[in-house]
Amino acid sequence: MPRFPYPPLLSAELRLLELHPGLPDDRLTGTVFHRILSPEDGELPDFEALSYCWGDQSRPEQVKLATERPTPGEQSDQSSDSGHVDIGPNLASALRALRYRDCKRVLWCDSICINQQDTVEREGQVQRMADVYMFAERVIAWLGPATPWASMAMETVRQVGNRHFPQEADTPWLYQNMTPHASAPTTNRSGIEITYGEPIPFSQDQWHSFEKLLDLNWHRRLWTHQEIVFANQETSIVRLGEEEMPWARYKDAVAFICTYPWGPLTAILLDPARCTRNEFVFVYKVAAIDCAVKQHASWIDALAFTEKYDCSDDRDRLYALRGLLQPDIARCIRVDYTKSAKEIAASACVTHLEQRRNLDFLRLCNSTTSPTWAVDLQKPLSVFEVSSDAGARSAASARLIKPGVLEVAGLTCDEITRKPIDLPGSKSFENIKEYLETLLMAFRDLTGNDDFHRDDKCVDELITAMTYGDLWDFSALRTESPPSGLRIALETGRLLVQHWVTAMANGEDSFHTMFHPRYYPATACTRTRNGTLACVPLESRSGDIIVTLLGLRCNLVLRPQPQDGSYEVVGPCYHPGFSDGQAVLGDDFCGWERGWCNKRHHLVFWKEGEPLRLRDPRLDRVPLPFGYSEYNPVVYHIDTVTWTHKDEHEEYMENERIYDPRMSEHRLKERGVPIERFRLI
Repeated sequence: MPRFPYPPLLSAELRLLELHPGLPDDRLTGTVFHRILSPEDGELPDFEALSYCWGDQSRPEQVKLATERPTPGEQSDQSSDSGHVDIGPNLASALRALRYRDCKRVLWCDSICINQQDTVEREGQVQRMADVYMFAERVIAWLGPATPWASMAMETVRQVGNRHFPQEADTPWLYQNMTPHASAPTTNRSGIEITYGEPIPFSQDQWHSFEKLLDLNWHRRLWTHQEIVFANQETSIVRLGEEEMPWARYKDAVAFICTYPWGPLTAILLDPARCTRNEFVFVYKVAAIDCAVKQHASWIDALAFTEKYDCSDDRDRLYALRGLLQPDIARCIRVDYTKSAKEIAASACVTHLEQRRNLDFLRLCNSTTSPTWAVDLQKPLSVFEVSSDAGARSAASARLIKPGVLEVAGLTCDEITRKPIDLPGSKSFENIKEYLETLLMAFRDLTGNDDFHRDDKCVDELITAMTYGDLWDFSALRTESPPSGLRIALETGRLLVQHWVTAMANGEDSFHTMFHPRYYPATACTRTRNGTLACVPLESRSGDIIVTLLGLRCNLVLRPQPQDGSYEVVGPCYHPGFSDGQAVLGDDFCGWERGWCNKRHHLVFWKEGEPLRLRDPRLDRVPLPFGYSEYNPVVYHIDTVTWTHKDEHEEYMENERIYDPRMSEHRLKERGVPIERFRLI
């Protein structure tokens, strides 16, 4: 039988599969037809959308298809243009399990309903995925075919769902009188007795089946994350072989099992580390569903979460985000499967620059291949977050001067003169004592002093570097509340470091920890030419420079290329001497204390006896350019500072309002600030 000849789709159309009835062993057959999906016009066809993983495609199965061409105004039963389509075993098992024995079922599944051989069609349909899953009557989450443990796993989830999430319950996260299961394990794999902090209501077999359930590919795929986030949460269902459950009940019950403090489950689980990762991914999915705002305002921040998800095509790390972004942001990401992942990332960066007037995408830099200013989707992803603004609310002054070369404006601040010392994360160690031993050794190497803990100034510098300045002392919270475990004070940090040193010297095994190096690109420390302790990428080396760029909140490490005067981007960094705009505005705050305000996303200032100040005192003597005015809008009960022009009329001005017009490149130059141009390659 020939391959199925796909008729072309019109721009507002999608294909649907009318799955023919049959017995389990019957051949898969169906009819493909076109319908308009236009939510704006109220054109919403009836169908169910299948959310599944493609899986292994090396042993395809065939489904026999025919097209239906209804005449205008009437439904035709005549089919033509028959042929076959190859589908993977997982989809084939889903269709066999889902088809009815005595009537047709209308489904949407991408492998059949999108012509996978037509790149242009694929690109167009990928951009409509959010609408498909949002406006389907329901989404069927196909976890996979039946397994020996499937019934036990699903029954365990039902047990929790029925017991802890009754329909009338207002607080579904309650723990209600659970008692240990009669066959709950009493010893671990080494035969050591287990003492539970809380009762374990399941048998060991149940825990193992749940662990395997959570490890199914569907839970970890990035596309399925988007699909279920936009699904109708009340009508959608979960299928695992013949096992079926309402998605809403499944979601709440699984999230409860993932988050409740059951006790020492590491002694029971087959792979505790993998299970923890899977739990994180599932809980993140639930949080995204329950969040009132399902669309991100930044593809840069949204991209970081894809690190926890699996993608067979790295380009889909960006494409799968489109539906999760606000429409104007989604336009930064143009779907084009003829381009490489690096080309797509570079294109998204340039479009972002044109639309948003900032260089935020440089916070993602992790690349060693050209262009180094564009994120490498094939490497671990992490957004560099800082509670400061090195660019001092300036708009970017940058342009793509030729393919792969981005010219940006900024200033050279400092230079790296020695090899950085790694500050490892605690999760890479067997126990906290081993971690702290390594950390204290790094502190001694950085300071060159075995008794560094006796010097408060030295310890403060270390703590500031470790936390990237995210401390109570440098936060607007200082004016509102005392220090806490979420944001410690320097004084608390000093006591902690002294406690670590003393406890180590006394051979103790109990340690208090309240902060760790973050898992960002800049996890190494070094002394700069200016003598400052800066956090930089581990790949940094002597001769690299630290710069402040207009339109970028963090500092950046660049590597000069002597042959042509260009620069490679090494990655984002934290330099306490330039993190708050000192490169462009200086460090005289006119007697005001400064601190980062998370609510406003900019610095605020305070002085004894004075109200909280939103304007930067370093600009008090700098008038606004002609035609500009400053105003203080209140958004979500929070006031902030923005600027507008009397002749504002262009759409991009909406983004301009958050940038101080006094911080433009030419106005900084007029005030004698030595702005440079860097060519990034």
